[in-house]
Amino acid sequence: MEWPSVRSLLWVLVLVAHIHESKGCIEEERMSLLELKAFLKFSTNYIKPLLPSWLNEAKSECCGWERVMCNATTGHVIELYLSNINQGTHVYSDNESNYYPENWFLNGSSLLTFKELRILDLSHNGIGGWLGNEGSKSLSRLGNLETLNLADNSFNKSFIKSLSAIKALKNLNLSWNWQGLKGSFPAQELSALENLENLDLSSNQLNGSITTQGNKEYRCNF
Repeated sequence: MEWPSVRSLLWVLVLVAHIHESKGCIEEERMSLLELKAFLKFSTNYIKPLLPSWLNEAKSECCGWERVMCNATTGHVIELYLSNINQGTHVYSDNESNYYPENWFLNGSSLLTFKELRILDLSHNGIGGWLGNEGSKSLSRLGNLETLNLADNSFNKSFIKSLSAIKALKNLNLSWNWQGLKGSFPAQELSALENLENLDLSSNQLNGSITTQGNKEYRCNF
């Protein structure tokens, strides 16, 4: 076999070994996911087995867990889908009245590890806010977060201030937080979000319109 062919083969083997080595999730992030599962199990009304694929076993690869998406090269968690974790009863009658479970509060420190996170979906959970002051601190660490879905929760206007720390944010869904989002929207709290492209404020008790950085205007449906 000629030397160029041998050299090419060696490069292929090195590349394959690198990909094989990197595809596993980061251990620190795996442990954070397990801590998050333990917190959710304790704090929510989840009826069925909660996140059954999230196992604390050496052979359990967290990049293959349900609701988790990793970067195939680096192994970092880049997408986390935790929609409808709280399975409290939602009852819809003829007049569309709803029953929601008692609000609960998320431990923001459980998100501090995921510095490469691009998408976070916490919708349909009845979350009322963050435990202590951890929400603002944790969100400020999510420097790569582009999409945040908080629809169908109970966040109030005071929570909005913590969102200004997510500088990369492009898509923000705050629809159906009608129990907490009332009156005029605090537009100044979002003025720092220069990259914001899509903002959903529908089905709340807000009024008027807001203008964010770059004179982007969003109409509030109420």
